[in-house]
Amino acid sequence: MQLYSLMDETLVLFGNHYSAGANVAGAVKWNQTSISDSPQLFAAPPSPWFNAATPSGRPGEFATVRVTGNPVSFGQDRERGMYLSFFDVN
Repeated sequence: MQLYSLMDETLVLFGNHYSAGANVAGAVKWNQTSISDSPQLFAAPPSPWFNAATPSGRPGEFATVRVTGNPVSFGQDRERGMYLSFFDVN
């Protein structure tokens, strides 16, 4: 998981959550002034978690990488995919 603090005093966490029996990549944003409020959840293409996230250089935008598939090949299941995505959390 990776946590970032933005200039507007919000927090953005990149990680995963458990949904429908599986880990799913997710990002949430909290406003620090009202941390008790429900966080804003951002959906991500299918993958179990974020492998990396970093600010892109634009305010509120992050570049993320997610990898899918088994790290070790089992039988015929040798497919892996890599996703590079940009998230705007503004």
